[in-house]
Amino acid sequence: MAVIIYLQINRAIKGKVFKIRKITALDAIEEAVGRAVEQGRPVHFATGVGGITDQYTAQTLAGLDVMAHTAGLCAKLGARFIYTAAKAMVLPVVSDVLQTEYKKAGITEEYDEVDTIRYVGDDQRAMMAAGMDNITREKVSTNVMVGAFFWETIILADHAAGEGAMQIGGTARMFQLPVMVACMDYVMLFEEMFVAGAYLSGDIPQIGSIAGQDYCKYMVLALALISILVSFIPSARDVFINLLTM
Repeated sequence: MAVIIYLQINRAIKGKVFKIRKITALDAIEEAVGRAVEQGRPVHFATGVGGITDQYTAQTLAGLDVMAHTAGLCAKLGARFIYTAAKAMVLPVVSDVLQTEYKKAGITEEYDEVDTIRYVGDDQRAMMAAGMDNITREKVSTNVMVGAFFWETIILADHAAGEGAMQIGGTARMFQLPVMVACMDYVMLFEEMFVAGAYLSGDIPQIGSIAGQDYCKYMVLALALISILVSFIPSARDVFINLLTM
């Protein structure tokens, strides 16, 4: 698998262009920000309770990629952006990303870090309470939740739905996806959130890596299908089992 991914990255760098399929939830962000501008209400964002030094790092970084895109659109179109933080270690990264996006939009002076980043402590319940308060008090137009989410998902998503906010979500946490699907307008399923950075930026090596991973998936699916078919042929099944148990 490592060899396949490496070869596909090289092919991408050499000019072989791979097309990433359309991800509706990511495309909907621009519509959501435009809606917020029309209503004169802010956009709320959360990347969950995952950190950048734990097993949920990949999900947090994927959420930050989507956050950068969302904040950039808010800065460009004139919508207020609010981020509810759950981990202190993520704050410097969030701050740097937001400052960069406002700088790109040419409105650095309008970036107010105290008002934009809302942090109440490294506690899941505190983050959940703060998120609910931000959604209600600020009357947010859009709620975006992309990252590692746990049982706070149903509280925040249901609360935002009750406030009439348009919602976009994404997580690789299997137990929380049904909640997002039930409460939100658009949802990124599993690996869709991990390709967000490449999808939004068009980064060539990342796109090559995604292509390599897709080829690996096809290979695994093909082997699974072959093993199922072989299981119906007794003589071939015995040979196959002997190969696997060598």
